[in-house]
Amino acid sequence: MTVWSPESTADGTTTNTFATALSIDTRVAHDTTVVVANTDASNALDYEVLGYSNYATGQSHTITTGTLTHGDTAEVVLVRHSKIVVRVKSSVGGSHATYQVDSILGR
Repeated sequence: MTVWSPESTADGTTTNTFATALSIDTRVAHDTTVVVANTDASNALDYEVLGYSNYATGQSHTITTGTLTHGDTAEVVLVRHSKIVVRVKSSVGGSHATYQVDSILGR
């Protein structure tokens, strides 16, 4: 589900394959800040942030990827995208981690 809101939050538990944690409609925003947090007590997670230049065509490109150990956060500031998608997965298969993704749109 794609959301539009000046501020958005999503949380959950990773799986063994990349899954969308948050999809953000950013067509009205000049910039977007996304914070990915690993809220788990012990397990790591992998994340990727995808950007879409054209909302209608669905063509994405990878903006950044990374791994967060328990308690770590990553902040990504993006400018001029029509949609941003944050995806997460377990770093080690079967060792699921909890996460929280926050975003804020700037005008």
